[in-house]
Amino acid sequence: MRRFYVGQSPTQQAVAAFSAGLTVALDPQQSKHAWKVLRMQTGDRVELVDGTGQLAVGQITQCKPVMTVEIQEVSQVPPLLPRITLACAMPKGGRADDMVNQLCQLGVDELIPISTERSVVEAKPNKLDRFERIIAEASKQCGRTHGMMISQPMDLKDLAQRQFDEKRIGLPTGEVIDVPNPEIQTMLMLIGPEGGFTDDEIQWALGQGFRSWQFAPYVLRIETAAVASVAILRTTIKRY
Repeated sequence: MRRFYVGQSPTQQAVAAFSAGLTVALDPQQSKHAWKVLRMQTGDRVELVDGTGQLAVGQITQCKPVMTVEIQEVSQVPPLLPRITLACAMPKGGRADDMVNQLCQLGVDELIPISTERSVVEAKPNKLDRFERIIAEASKQCGRTHGMMISQPMDLKDLAQRQFDEKRIGLPTGEVIDVPNPEIQTMLMLIGPEGGFTDDEIQWALGQGFRSWQFAPYVLRIETAAVASVAILRTTIKRY
């Protein structure tokens, strides 16, 4: 059954809570894709998600010019566990866009752009707005039921204010650590800039309880490290 995203953005509340009997409309882009590419027709059954965990099943009542769906059933899908927060220095240009898209598809719950001593990219408001749009499109494409949140940028050491069950820092010379305890609820993954963390930053992180983690044999680019670490975590802690 095809799944579509309905809402303002994955990081905001849905336009309205789903309920049986409610008729909702898809945006023009999804509507055109549904009838032109997917060849969907009036009467077909589809699934709708809104980024808050709601999953609705309904029937198409109109295809053109905007597809409308009458909801028949509604359920609440539990979030993936553990909840993964990725604190990451931002790569340049389009590489950051691709990274955000892929992290959304892999199931990151929160992305925190961080500033470090060797950071060269600052996540300004216009860039955060673009990331929001990318997340919306990625959520539509992958059909995730819970949205990915982009937090305001923060300095590395501001992470000390956040509490997590487990914290890891990706380092090319780190330890090869076993799979995290499958019972943890929250996890923070820390990825540094192109030039790597300074020795002082590494010592600070280790002092804050981060465990060093070498999950690849070579030095990786920011976006590669970010995506690879999350993919490993999501496939080794399977609590879907």
